[in-house]
Amino acid sequence: FMDVSGYDNLSKALAFDQSHVVVIMDHNVHNLDKTSSTKFASLVNEIVFQMNSLIPICTHGQAKLVIGGHSASGQAAMQAWQQGLLSTLPWNPVGFIGLDPYEISNKTMADNTIMNLPGLYWGFTTTTCLVAVQKAAKAAYSWTTADTRVLYVIHNEKHDSQM
Repeated sequence: FMDVSGYDNLSKALAFDQSHVVVIMDHNVHNLDKTSSTKFASLVNEIVFQMNSLIPICTHGQAKLVIGGHSASGQAAMQAWQQGLLSTLPWNPVGFIGLDPYEISNKTMADNTIMNLPGLYWGFTTTTCLVAVQKAAKAAYSWTTADTRVLYVIHNEKHDSQM
């Protein structure tokens, strides 16, 4: 289980000793509905707008921006990128991290719009929290350019002896 503080810890670990700004956040705090690409993009754009005051060492163009999300936030992040809602120039995203993003399907993704950002995806072998495996990390991986992506699949099936 990952709560909001988990996003902070993950971002710190990803950006340690690097010139990257990692944006993994909860764009709809205290609400389970996290699928709004508009809300996700608004928060990312506001963070980028205030980057110099939030992280004084960063000046426009020096750090690299990595976006991403967990579950429905991952879907919102992918859709925001696909829909061109991230008006972050000169901070264009250089990478994507999908922590079991859901729902990634023809229903939610723009037709024929393959994400050309390097992607790191984490998923499971068995459905969890109503997240169908075929519409989560594995699907997000398939919506990404082939030579710039990594998919980690965590084996989470229980065997009879473990029950």
